[in-house]
Amino acid sequence: DTLDDSIVERVHATDIHPTGMMYGKGESEVSGQTLLIEQGIINDALELAEGLVKLDLKADRRALRVIVRDLRWEFLEESEIVLSFSLPSGCYATSLLRELLTIA
Repeated sequence: DTLDDSIVERVHATDIHPTGMMYGKGESEVSGQTLLIEQGIINDALELAEGLVKLDLKADRRALRVIVRDLRWEFLEESEIVLSFSLPSGCYATSLLRELLTIA
């Protein structure tokens, strides 16, 4: 509930990450202002939230950022590039590629 200098340092050092909700059955792990924000999102999509509960999905949290490791690239030709990288379990390479192509 309180943001102190040690937490900010850990976020900058990528030791910890901000998280977002994955709605489902179970109690929320957040409180205060964060709970109010997330409850507002749920209320705006109540039909979807109820459907997730009916599908027996469990509430969880996911990191809102991913640290890409070992990113390398090689240009084969003017219009071809080969990328290699490592992502943590549960992360999608297609999402990284979308973000890289959006930047270009």
